[in-house]
Amino acid sequence: MTKPMGILSKISLNFSPKMRDHAVQAVLIFTSVFLAFALNECRMSSIEKRETRKALAAIIHEMESNLDVLERWAPYHKEVVDRTFHLLETDSALLAKERFSIEHLVGDSSSLMREFLTRHAWGYINAQNINFDLQTRIDVIMVYQQQEFVEKSLERMIELLFSCEMLEETQTVENYVLFGQYLGDLWGQEYAMIETYKFTLERLKD
Repeated sequence: MTKPMGILSKISLNFSPKMRDHAVQAVLIFTSVFLAFALNECRMSSIEKRETRKALAAIIHEMESNLDVLERWAPYHKEVVDRTFHLLETDSALLAKERFSIEHLVGDSSSLMREFLTRHAWGYINAQNINFDLQTRIDVIMVYQQQEFVEKSLERMIELLFSCEMLEETQTVENYVLFGQYLGDLWGQEYAMIETYKFTLERLKD
């Protein structure tokens, strides 16, 4: 047992003050580098959390804005749909004598829709320094994907109104039917979107 102790004692004796100074300096350098990395990681994490909160706030604000747009226009679109089919039921003979006219349904001073949905906050999903949890990411993606259906339905409605077929006098009644169907589809998409906005906003605000 004395031999190992002798070896350790010899090693200890050979560990000069200069070597101890180097060892201490090495430990201090390692500690300072480690602390620098740790502080930088904390700083980056703090920035990421702050940017994620700002991004979520922007998404919520945009969804609320889009919800307001649909809640203003969806009831009006339903009213125009009902007016269209009522006109077809009561005045189809009269309509057959002239071209399709939107003024018969919305009036001279009205328009079908003067506001549109926006998707500016969509870019936050894949932006740097933003780290949504999985459920939030899924909820936001699902909302914007469903919003595409509303936007496409509106595009179809606009394309129909500006198509040459809508000017044909020989298919006026058919054009009113198409208009009612397209607008009815738009209203259905809007109604579903309203419910999705409300449900998702409730989840995101929890």
